[in-house]
Amino acid sequence: NALTRKEKFTMAKILYSGFGRESINPDFPVSLSGYGDNYKRPGLGRENTIYITCVAFKNDEGKTLMVYTMDGLMANEPVAEALRESLAKAGCDVPHDQIYICATHSHSCPAIVTHLAHGEEYRDFVMEQAVKAGFAALEDLAPTTMKLAKGQVPGMAFVRHYVMNDGTIAGDNTVLLILREEANRGQIIESLVRIFPMMSNIL
Repeated sequence: NALTRKEKFTMAKILYSGFGRESINPDFPVSLSGYGDNYKRPGLGRENTIYITCVAFKNDEGKTLMVYTMDGLMANEPVAEALRESLAKAGCDVPHDQIYICATHSHSCPAIVTHLAHGEEYRDFVMEQAVKAGFAALEDLAPTTMKLAKGQVPGMAFVRHYVMNDGTIAGDNTVLLILREEANRGQIIESLVRIFPMMSNIL
């Protein structure tokens, strides 16, 4: 189960991590994600670059875990299976149950569901970019130390449900600090990975 895998990676004597990121901005018409009666919205332009990012971990037993974050509304079961199948077809030998994907839950990104206009075309494009990001992460593996912290991360993330129903303030982010020592330069690279206290759809 997931807890067992987490314990194995946490207790590893040597841990490696790698990063890969690709743009998922389409160059063709798309529908935007939404909800209720606003679910069918045509995309009218672009303000920012959106990404699919992969963080790969490998322990001293050679077991590999791939975790994806996609700018989008949700990553449901069909999306997760499409990702795993795309990686397998490309020659990735990481077991399907060691590949996870979650979404940033943005309602202003293209819809990846296939029943909307250009949804299937966009999903196929995202899968192509996801494979590139995944292999880049696997090729980038380097010795890693991880630390966990909790606090404010200005300019990066915030808790959107800041004032809770009972009046308490939930203003802290839980942040995973990944420290990597590059073999060639001996430098420490600090990378922040957000752990959102929100509605990320994780499979």
